[in-house]
Amino acid sequence: MGEVRIEKDEKGDASTFQWQDMLRGDLMLMSLKTHRYLFVDPSAGSLCSANSAGCRPDRKDGSCFAWTKAEGLK
Repeated sequence: MGEVRIEKDEKGDASTFQWQDMLRGDLMLMSLKTHRYLFVDPSAGSLCSANSAGCRPDRKDGSCFAWTKAEGLK
C-alpha cells in the first residue's frame, strides 16, 4: 500500500486519472501512468494505491467509489 497524491506535474502523467462511470452511481479511476485502478483497501482505513487490475463483480473490493452530485457549490 502507498500514498496517492494528485499534484501538478510537468508531464501530467503521474497525476492523471481517467474516470470510468460504472452506471450504478459508482466509478473507477484509472491511472494513465500505470494503467491500473485507484484502490482503497476497505479494512486498511485511508491507505490507497493505484495498482488494482479492476473490480470484482460485487464491486466491494475497494476499486469502485460511490459518488453523488454536490449541491450548493459555486
